[in-house]
Amino acid sequence: MDTLEFARRGVYEAFWELMDGYGCFVYWYALLKCGQQELAVEITNQAFLEVYPLLPQFTEKKRFIKFLFIIASRVSAQRQSAIPSCPPSESRNILNLIRNLPENYQLPLVFVYGENKALREISELFNLAEEEVTMLLENR
Repeated sequence: MDTLEFARRGVYEAFWELMDGYGCFVYWYALLKCGQQELAVEITNQAFLEVYPLLPQFTEKKRFIKFLFIIASRVSAQRQSAIPSCPPSESRNILNLIRNLPENYQLPLVFVYGENKALREISELFNLAEEEVTMLLENR
């Protein structure tokens, strides 16, 4: 059994493992959306709080991850009234470049920027060819 299956069965420690495994990606995505580090942390926490009671419906990790990011996107949109502060300059430049891309390309880049995921893993998660992911990375 994988971590998601244990979390679905109510093993609380498995949910913490999911948070450890995907929290940084949700954080970078939230930071991309809101531009404010503290708010990105709040959005990340809220996304995991909202997905927790829904765990029993996820039988595939891909669906869980996509839904987690849908929640993070919605929570971020709800909090757009906050005045964003700028992250450090290098991060700000990279995030600005990613922001200018279509939404479906933003998440794979957040995965790479947030924690160097393998091209194959990113392409599988987002139904993109590895060549498309490579092209996105070369053009960032």
